[in-house]
Amino acid sequence: MPAYVRLEGEVRRRIETGELGPGAQLPIERDLCRQHGVSRSTVRKALGLLAADGLILPIAGRGTFVTDPADPAMNVLRRRRARAGRANRTIAALIPCITLGHFPHIMRGIADECMRQGFQLTMGNFDGDLAKESEYLRVFMDSGVRGVIVSPHYRSHENGLYRVLQQRGIPLVLTDLPIKGLSTDLVATDNVEGAYEGTRRLIGTGCRRVGFVSGWRETITSQERLKGFRRAMREAKLRVEKALIREGAFSAEFGCAVWRDVFAEEALDGIFCANHPIASGILRAMAEAESGRAGEPPRMVSFDRPDVPPLFRGRLIVVAQPTHEMGVEACRLLLARIRESEAGRGSGVSAPAERGAVRRILLSPHIGEYTGEQAGEPAGERGRAHGQ
Repeated sequence: MPAYVRLEGEVRRRIETGELGPGAQLPIERDLCRQHGVSRSTVRKALGLLAADGLILPIAGRGTFVTDPADPAMNVLRRRRARAGRANRTIAALIPCITLGHFPHIMRGIADECMRQGFQLTMGNFDGDLAKESEYLRVFMDSGVRGVIVSPHYRSHENGLYRVLQQRGIPLVLTDLPIKGLSTDLVATDNVEGAYEGTRRLIGTGCRRVGFVSGWRETITSQERLKGFRRAMREAKLRVEKALIREGAFSAEFGCAVWRDVFAEEALDGIFCANHPIASGILRAMAEAESGRAGEPPRMVSFDRPDVPPLFRGRLIVVAQPTHEMGVEACRLLLARIRESEAGRGSGVSAPAERGAVRRILLSPHIGEYTGEQAGEPAGERGRAHGQ
């Protein structure tokens, strides 16, 4: 358990048992660091969770105090915030990197649908940093946004503020991938089906010995894409060789390394790459080594279009995610959740999955081919949505 979660739980226990009563002042940050043997950033994250939950109130220049949930003045403040929230027509979107891959297109879809439905959008870019992610979530909650759309990082499950968000009744919709242990709505690409169809297309070009490479297997997208790859290989009665299944960092550097150290030494005729930064590295390493290589390079599938070298002469199949559509669908679902919650017809996305409240919408990707002469996304059949 992260240190800030342990500290938050200890202070919460002292408040709930009455050891720290209403009006009690907490020790200053420096003293909390010394008492619990943690850093200042850990203390701030723990106190942020308690403040977001309404258990403590920081007052500039005076300190941090335990609040009384039964205090009439606090109840008046909560009602005023609720009224302001209902009048506010702003939602928030949080992404790990605005310049990376498909995130700009997801944001564009959210922004387009926001404008169409008369809402305003505020955005956060947390750069895969958990502390920055927490700070944005606290800002969103304090500013009274009506709902939040998040494209999580693979470590976002360590952030306890998502549960606080749900406890406070703020609708939450995730895009791209789920957060482990959190029951909430999700709009994502059908990774299993996309990998299956991409691998089938690769096999259809005559490939028989195919390698698979992805980012770290602990991520759900890597697991799902490997599942689709295995399914297509099994149906074609082709062997999946353990030595040709590789995982590593989501980077072009890893792609270069896996080509030089593994695939270049094997008699491969096909490669399925589950992440486009890795595919960029493989293509670059292939192009650099091509002058000394006999025969054609392996044919390749990339999930999302990679950076293609100028003199690329191979055959590249691209499984392109319908990212703009993903943003549109996520925004539509969030606004529907907001209306449901305020009309009293449902309990919002915080309701448990077994009660049927949580929705999972999967969008079919586009399958196309890049020849080195095209620009933009490959031509393909428009993505189809199906919900679960």
